[in-house]
Amino acid sequence: MPVLSAAPEPELPEGWRMAENTDERVRIAAPPRWGTRPIPEMLNLGGETSLESVPAEVIPLDVTNAQMQAQFDESSSKHMILRIVDLNVRPLPGEAHTGYRIYKLPTKRSNSLNRAAKRVQVQFKLHGEPQTVSLPVGEAKRFQFNYKNALQEDVYKIAYVLLDGQATYVVLFIQQFSGETIQALEKPVMETFRVDRSSEKS
Repeated sequence: MPVLSAAPEPELPEGWRMAENTDERVRIAAPPRWGTRPIPEMLNLGGETSLESVPAEVIPLDVTNAQMQAQFDESSSKHMILRIVDLNVRPLPGEAHTGYRIYKLPTKRSNSLNRAAKRVQVQFKLHGEPQTVSLPVGEAKRFQFNYKNALQEDVYKIAYVLLDGQATYVVLFIQQFSGETIQALEKPVMETFRVDRSSEKS
């Protein structure tokens, strides 16, 4: 069963910062003025852990937009461990907020990356055949597609599937109306995906 590598620290472009779910030991970079709603018990963005101390670069989402976004997200939020959005724009009611999320799914023993990708494709309703891509932490399966939502508006998605022992990680990029932003960011963002091995329990 594939296990992700402990890759070196990524070199970040100017203004980028690492977002981390400390409980899950997962980290990924966020561009300038992209951020996520902080969860004090779980999330650490550059050392900031309270709403009062969060700088402008990581302004939290308001609950209303988070709830509306959930209605347009085809995948289950049950296994979401990190969510990063573009804070340069505020979505209209019902509009998908441009960004990316990380999901961690339990994986059966003796699984393979191909099987994991097929399972994720069904669960997340991903379209098309995936490509195999190489990342600093190991191989991943990449899906890219767009579709019309209930309002006949274009929604663009890119998904990466990574297998790490008995866990499957899904990094899902989403943008409504145009896919230009996520297509430009997906590669530099995924180059920074890390799973911390140092704190694993023996």
